[in-house]
Amino acid sequence: MTIETLLCTADEAIAAAVSAAGAAVQRPVVRVSEAEALIGRWREARVVLVGADLAVLAARWGLPSRQGVYVLADASASPAALSASVPLGAATIVLPEGGMWLADVLAGRTGSSQRTSRIAVLGGSGGVAAST
Repeated sequence: MTIETLLCTADEAIAAAVSAAGAAVQRPVVRVSEAEALIGRWREARVVLVGADLAVLAARWGLPSRQGVYVLADASASPAALSASVPLGAATIVLPEGGMWLADVLAGRTGSSQRTSRIAVLGGSGGVAAST
């Protein structure tokens, strides 16, 4: 059975936002509230939405790379939760500001073949009296 959209979160605010967006674009959303339930359904769904509350745990599993994965967060999400989008190969949608983007994702208006760029900002320092 193919799932159109899979939401993995225990966060009721994120679940409510996704439910409202899904209703607005008339797309069903299947919700699981435990990260373990994501493993068996990772490849089944066209779109996978992972709440920031479970993103760090999901990222630790080394799930295979795929398109159509998004981490959903609000402004209070921890940096670790936001960073979990990298191993998941996910874009991050910050709610409620990203509500229109979320609706476009659910409606299939984002073009799953689009490629994106990621920029990493890393701290670094040279050695004392080092030259190049």
